[in-house]
Amino acid sequence: MRRFLTMIVSCCTLLLAFGLTMAVAELRREVAAGNLVIVNAWMPQPLKGAKSGVIYLKIENRGTEADQLVGAESPAARQLTLHESKESGSVMKMMSVKAVDIPAHGDIELRPLGMHLMAMGLEISLRPAESFLLILKFKRAGTVSVDVVVQAPNALKPTR
Repeated sequence: MRRFLTMIVSCCTLLLAFGLTMAVAELRREVAAGNLVIVNAWMPQPLKGAKSGVIYLKIENRGTEADQLVGAESPAARQLTLHESKESGSVMKMMSVKAVDIPAHGDIELRPLGMHLMAMGLEISLRPAESFLLILKFKRAGTVSVDVVVQAPNALKPTR
């Protein structure tokens, strides 16, 4: 009987561990492209009637050579540009950026109040939990397609 109980506890522990692993994997959406890994691409839902929005994501470089994010496109928007928000005095300014360096064995994060992709001329209405295609262009890794998941309008980080 004791052996039977030990086996049941072991099976339950394995199932619980598997379930937690799957839950964590669901929270971390990633796409690999050579040595680059694009993690959790997301967009806060644009306000009703807005024709622009911002896209955030993380790019990890697991290789020995640096790369650069040099552009992006999406069928959901007429134009995508790289921008960086910086505080100047007491005013936040958004400046256009030609490329984003991704260091070897390093990462960069496009995040609120920092580096981001600006999606202008949105062609579709976007609701939370929906997704759309984003094509990232890298100097070394080439083009990479990822899904951008729309979050609540006031989101400061991805929830799924």
